[in-house]
Amino acid sequence: MKRRRTYAGEAAKARAHKAMELRHALPHMSHSALAAFVMFAKEHDVSDLGTSRAFYWDSRDQALPYNEYGSILFKVSLTAKPGHANKDMFMINPFAMLQAAFSERGGFSELLSNMLREKPPSQEAPWRITLYADEVVPGNQLSVQNKRKAWVLYWSFLEFGKHLGNESAWLPLVAETSHGLKHISGGISQVFAVAIKQFFGVGTLAFNFMTAGMLLANHDGSFKARLIAILPMILQDGGAHKAVFWCKGDSGTKFCMLCVNLVALKSELTASDGTRLLKCSVVHEEDLAFATNSDIRGAIRRLQAHKLTDSPKVFKKREQAIGFTYQEHGLLQDPSLETIVNPADVYCHDWMHGMMVGGASAPRILLTELLQNLLQIPRALDGLWIYAVHPARPGLIEEAPASGCVGGSFYIKCICFCCRCLQHRSVPCAGNHPGYCPSRTSWFQCLGESR
Repeated sequence: MKRRRTYAGEAAKARAHKAMELRHALPHMSHSALAAFVMFAKEHDVSDLGTSRAFYWDSRDQALPYNEYGSILFKVSLTAKPGHANKDMFMINPFAMLQAAFSERGGFSELLSNMLREKPPSQEAPWRITLYADEVVPGNQLSVQNKRKAWVLYWSFLEFGKHLGNESAWLPLVAETSHGLKHISGGISQVFAVAIKQFFGVGTLAFNFMTAGMLLANHDGSFKARLIAILPMILQDGGAHKAVFWCKGDSGTKFCMLCVNLVALKSELTASDGTRLLKCSVVHEEDLAFATNSDIRGAIRRLQAHKLTDSPKVFKKREQAIGFTYQEHGLLQDPSLETIVNPADVYCHDWMHGMMVGGASAPRILLTELLQNLLQIPRALDGLWIYAVHPARPGLIEEAPASGCVGGSFYIKCICFCCRCLQHRSVPCAGNHPGYCPSRTSWFQCLGESR
């Protein structure tokens, strides 16, 4: 450990007191930031700089890059709920940002120019814009009043392919605190609507990716290309999709906005459905009836019409039955986006949220390895399929937590099955149910013996 340098004498003490007075007189900053500020002040004359926040806000705006598509940063207006004032939101001009990034030498400019040469966009073969959004928590995630939580929107092109796994291939679009959207009608859904409008000429900006597109030029003007693009994908996890499309989500009676006939098991609607059209506990895709863009738009229009005549109680039931919550200024309620946003087509779930977060990646990799070994045992995969989709047998999984079993989740249950099969070199019978492990110790012992 590096020892701090110590000083002796009155001069050193006076300098230390002076440093602490400066530290306490300024707003909070790290020690390294304070040291960098003092070093800059020693080397540069800062006497002509302003001392108000407004001065630095104006300086930021004046220093922003400006090109033929305007300033990179501009304001848009968000409509508030009744009784609250409308809100101005800063967002990035996608046309100006893309031109500025392309005109600078670097990896992004090289990637974009290579893809434009390889796949030149046109009206017949436009490029495909993808939007991604989620909430980020830069502060304490356990805080009750976390005002630093923010929605962040990014965008890129699907033509980048494997390079989309690199965050440098994504351009920022909006960063707005969740607390700041509390009184905005539709919340982040309205933000999406306003942001998408800027790409296609129905917002503040006059440019349109779908029609004339934009003309890109590199740093020395030696390469130019016209970029035409459409919006075929909005990539998010389930919680973000619910906030943007205002579908009911996992807890709703109709929890999937893409399935017309799928309802929750707990609703018990299938028991009273004389037509046998409604489904629950579906395993096979052919049992589902998928919604079209017209189906979803029609559902929103029905809600909009019944909003005028239904009582609040009846309308709430209707929202539950249709599977959407009506928001006057939401993304799906904006008539100017009906030909731009096709909800059934753009809806795309980010499966990485389910597979690679919360510690689920390791069980998935382990299960893949176990399944490869399981192929050596006759009828083992048939037994695994039956076990994976069959509900837990009474007296086994339900009582397992009291006995110390860790076989509750789908992955862990499958891993338990594989371990038992590999341990006994046969498919366990009903009396030796694979989902039950008498203790954590034996479960990990199964893992060790199976490898």
